[in-house]
This record gives sequence, C-alpha cells and structure tokens, in this order.
Amino acid sequence: MKSIIDLILLLIDKGIDITVRNGKLIISNEDKLDISIIKEIKLRETELISYFSVINQNNSTDSIPRTDISSSYPLSSSQRRLWVLSQFDGGSMAYHVPSVYVFRGVLDISALEGSFRELIGRHEILRTVFRTVDGGDVRQVVLSAEDAGFSLAYRDLIGEGYAIEGGGVEGLLSSEIVRPFDLSSGPLLRAHLYRTGPSEWVFLCTMHHIISDGWSMGIMVKEVLSLYGSLSSGLVSDLPSLELQYRDYASWESGHLSGTFFLSLVPTG
Repeated sequence: MKSIIDLILLLIDKGIDITVRNGKLIISNEDKLDISIIKEIKLRETELISYFSVINQNNSTDSIPRTDISSSYPLSSSQRRLWVLSQFDGGSMAYHVPSVYVFRGVLDISALEGSFRELIGRHEILRTVFRTVDGGDVRQVVLSAEDAGFSLAYRDLIGEGYAIEGGGVEGLLSSEIVRPFDLSSGPLLRAHLYRTGPSEWVFLCTMHHIISDGWSMGIMVKEVLSLYGSLSSGLVSDLPSLELQYRDYASWESGHLSGTFFLSLVPTG
C-alpha cells in the first residue's frame, strides 16, 4: 500500500485536485482515475480528510513563511506537473494562456509598457524561469527585473499598409500565440501591440500556464489597469507591496509534501 504522501503525489501527477469541505472529501476530475486508485482513496478517506483539514487550517498568508533569498527554489506540485508535460513534443504549446484586448481612443503606449514592467517587478513569478541544477533537479530561478527580457513588441499595421481585412490580424495573433516558450530562459510573458486603426489597437498578452492561472490573470489585469492609470497621469502607484511571492508558497508546499509535515499529524504514544 502506498504512503499517504505517495498517494497525494500520484493524484497531483494525474491533475486531480483534492480538498475538504464541511468534513467531506471533494475530488475533481474523478473520471481520470482508474478503479484501483478510486478504491484506495475510499479506503484511506479518513487519512486524506485529516491531512487536508490541517492543510486548510494552515493555508493562509499568516502561516506561510517567507523564504530566505536563494539562487533557486523548489517547484510547486502544479508547476512540476506542467514542466513534465511541457517536455513532450507540442506539450508546452498546450499550456499557452493568451489574452486579446481591443483598445479604442487615446492610448499611452509608454505607460502601457511601463505598467507591465512595474507588474513584473512586483511579481517574481512573472520573471521566473525553470532550470536543471546540480543533481538533475528542476528548480525555479527568479531573475531580476532587468534580466527578465520583457519588452512590448509594437507594430503599426496601418503605417505598414498591412492587409488588416480578411483575417490578417487574426493570422498574426495566431502565429504569435503558438510561438514556443523556452522555460529555461524566458521570458514566459510576452506582450504585443498592433495598431489597426487611427485610434484602435489590438493587444495580445501570452503567458505560459506554469507561471499563471485564471485567478492570477484577474489580479494581473486589475494591477495593470491601476498602474497604467497612475503612469499615464504622472502619479506614483499606490498599490501595496506584496507580503508573499509564489516561491514562498512553493517552498511551503514542498515542505508539506516532503512527508515531515504529515508525520507531525500522526499520534504518538
């Protein structure tokens, strides 16, 4: 029989999320599991509920400690799964996260680029790459904002006389969305701005899922709008500093899944 940690890691590897709500075990994507694993989950339901109940009690910014500055940090379980899947041919492309926006009216391009530079400076995960270190382990490496390699790519399609009609812009967007990311060198966030009319622009932001999800995208959009408003008005941003970075969570989770934390839950005597 697998240890409880082995079972949890197996579920994570298969993309299965488990949590506890109101004392009941909630499993996502259960259809991905074979009968033998489902039976083991039911057999060890009490252990799983005990484990995740304690995790939930400790899962707050107050209980996640800040990590000491280091040259590299462990991957979270979701990052490790995405890294492995991205090693297969075409695997990385399946985890590109594009967002397309149409801007109309007056646009301050310098403030837009500056907003993303400040955003990348605030959030380390947006300037993180994934490299194999001594011993063959894959670790996340946080680059400085200067070394992150971000720039806003701009094309004036009107000035170029580009054939915008007939799907021309869509073709540009499609080719850019599928352009591969290099997880080891980055950047894993790309931004493109296309001028498609006298007062119209199409903006494309493409990220790799290993540094972003739906929830964090919502935060990013909100902060970019705030930063753009400040920069375009010549004001200093009033966004509060971040108490934690993603590396703090990944290190905290790694400690939980190492087995030492679970051993503390086992009664003694």
